[in-house]
Amino acid sequence: MSRKRLIICALAVLVGMLVGFILYEWVFDFLIAPYKDIATADNAVVPGKLVVFDPLEGFSVRIKTSAYTGIALAMPVILWQIWQFVTPGLYPHERRY
Repeated sequence: MSRKRLIICALAVLVGMLVGFILYEWVFDFLIAPYKDIATADNAVVPGKLVVFDPLEGFSVRIKTSAYTGIALAMPVILWQIWQFVTPGLYPHERRY
């Protein structure tokens, strides 16, 4: 039974990652907005822009952002599956709480 719950959690994260990959521009703009607010010409090397040191860094940031967004979107499913895994081991008076 626990294997089924792990597979459900993994599928929920993958679906969330797909949604995160599609909505990457919006999520990235939301996350970078505070940096753009404080990065002015006086205190930044490249005002309002990110510095890239590796050719694949842009893609890896996209994958990581999509993964974290996927986990965040899948969290209700993950928590429900954890609860469904734990519930059978509880005493009746513990389930009430």
